[in-house]
Amino acid sequence: MCYFGGMAVQLAHQRRELILERLHAEGAVRVSRLSQTFGVSQMTVRRDIETLAARGLCFKVHGGASRFPTHPDHEPAYETKARTNGPAKRAIAQAAAALVSPGQAVAISGGSTAVLVATQLAPLAASGQLTIVTNSLPAADRLASAGASRQTILTGGVCTASQALVGPVTEASVRSMHFDWFFLGVHGMTVEAGLTSPNVQEAATNQAIMAAAAATAVVADASKWGLVGLARIAPLDAVNQIYTSSGMPPGAAEAIRQLTQLTIVKET
Repeated sequence: MCYFGGMAVQLAHQRRELILERLHAEGAVRVSRLSQTFGVSQMTVRRDIETLAARGLCFKVHGGASRFPTHPDHEPAYETKARTNGPAKRAIAQAAAALVSPGQAVAISGGSTAVLVATQLAPLAASGQLTIVTNSLPAADRLASAGASRQTILTGGVCTASQALVGPVTEASVRSMHFDWFFLGVHGMTVEAGLTSPNVQEAATNQAIMAAAAATAVVADASKWGLVGLARIAPLDAVNQIYTSSGMPPGAAEAIRQLTQLTIVKET
């Protein structure tokens, strides 16, 4: 056992929480320094980092780890996002989908977690009890594969790197609609910047869908906390629910709860 800031560090999950603290505070960490700090081998620290990277909470680099790239206009490809933090995203999607009741109309944005919400809702849509409007090509594909194509409306628009349709055509198509719920995936979220996207057109499209929805639920795993994209979608208090995973830095959850309802979903 060793001590870090007066706290005994004995278990792996304690070390990993402290690694995340360092990442959020400093942006990057080195294996050699963490090994000395915790009094464990460099191999142990590397395993900790590999675990965090597999959960989508950090980016493994030579000699250590860093937070994910924070260039405000950097937009990861959908395939890249879909490969990270799968268990947490599936748990978030399952929890968020429970908000929906038969007979409702819902909108689903782009993003890998939002696509998993579509997957959860596909059986209800396939049975004719739910109408889904989406600007996400992968979400529409999942719904069609589940036999829900007749209950799915795919907006038009220009396709982004994340395979979301955006722009004036998309915005015009949703203005005459009404949704009970809008499930919104985001690039980043902070108390100061709110919910953000690296794509200006995508942010505007999400704003238009939010305006047509009675309620909005954000679905975003903990790795999105602290990231800030180029364009603001909305402040945190403009949405009704935020569903996220464990692994947020200390104080973040309480800060969110001062503004809106927050559900931290445990992986199953």
